Amino acid sequence: MISVAIFDLDGTVYLGSDPIPGASRLIRSLDERGVKVIFYTNRAYRTPEQIAAKLEKLWGEEQITVDPQDVMTGATVTARGLGDGATAYYLGDNLPNTGKPALVQALEQCGVRITDVNPEYVVVGFTSTLHIVEDPDEEVCPDGANLTKAVQLIDAGAMFVATNPDRYILVKEKRVPENGAIVAAVEAATGKMPMMFGKPEPHGVTFILEDLNVSPDKAMLVGDNVATDIPCGRAAGVLTVHTNTGVSRRHEGESLSQLIRPHEFVTNYDDPRWVRILGWDPR
Repeated sequence: MISVAIFDLDGTVYLGSDPIPGASRLIRSLDERGVKVIFYTNRAYRTPEQIAAKLEKLWGEEQITVDPQDVMTGATVTARGLGDGATAYYLGDNLPNTGKPALVQALEQCGVRITDVNPEYVVVGFTSTLHIVEDPDEEVCPDGANLTKAVQLIDAGAMFVATNPDRYILVKEKRVPENGAIVAAVEAATGKMPMMFGKPEPHGVTFILEDLNVSPDKAMLVGDNVATDIPCGRAAGVLTVHTNTGVSRRHEGESLSQLIRPHEFVTNYDDPRWVRILGWDPR
């Protein structure tokens, strides 16, 4: 029986600012049966507190509470992966008027020191204000936005790290570029591939299971992206469920090799296959 359910967010629980119908009902049903629910997004520009507040606002009428400790992001998993004592430069920003960037908060909370002087790592998270300057030591641009500086630090020996490879998300059924687009720019300029801690790598799910002392056979990951969510869950050894509500269509998952294709497919949260997956009817 499943004791931990890990949900992706964009395309799985919500699309932009719109909740996906039925997601909150399933989450409440899981909670009522004692299943621990964790939210794991690859996006790195919001803090767990901001995401918890967004979910509670989306589900206000249903009075579902979300503990920020039950939220993992591309920033928090990367910070934990780098570990205490590391030094890093970063590309990344946050929503307006929220203080420090979410990526910086996550890194500092895990003991990573932010510096632009001989850092061990250059961490690329999503930024909406990317700048290219000829002389990064002379020209001023916003913190976390200096693409030239990032490229030159990698050229000088810093390890290239990306929070996540997502190329885009869907908002109102239209593509919006995500961190993968920025990662591609750094790859093109440096000729180097990044080390990754977010999905599709299994680190985040592994950290979650370690923290809860739960074995992979007792966990389930629900996601919409067959390039990130599903390979992450498969590599971590948990049950994977693809929901046809976001980026990837079911036929894309069905065309994958047996080792990385989803264990289960559902159309949405009204799909009767949930009864077989869970052993009870959450609808």
